[in-house]
Amino acid sequence: MINTYQDLSNKINAEFYSPNNLTEKNILVKPISIDSRTINPGEWFAAIIGPNYDGHQFIDQAVKGKAAGLITNKFQNKHKNIPQIIVEDTTKAIGMIAQAWREQFNIPVIGITGSSGKTS
Repeated sequence: MINTYQDLSNKINAEFYSPNNLTEKNILVKPISIDSRTINPGEWFAAIIGPNYDGHQFIDQAVKGKAAGLITNKFQNKHKNIPQIIVEDTTKAIGMIAQAWREQFNIPVIGITGSSGKTS
């Protein structure tokens, strides 16, 4: 069962950093955002790398938006006062996190396909 960010890090084989080994290890998992412009206080920021941008360039903005932690591809010394999950590839990590979360539930998954009518 994934309850904490430490559990989450263990599940995806990531390095977990908690400043001064504080109790962030025990904080329950909250939403993870990939958009520093809309991050809500308490959410974690995942710095994904896309074809036109690198989310690591927006870490400062996410921290100013009260991000509670970072998912990044290298330790962010500038922000060593907040917890971090360090992974090799942040985009893959988001997929692994989604898969790990989904595996906790024994319910059917339904996919709706087609090119018309899904938004209504």
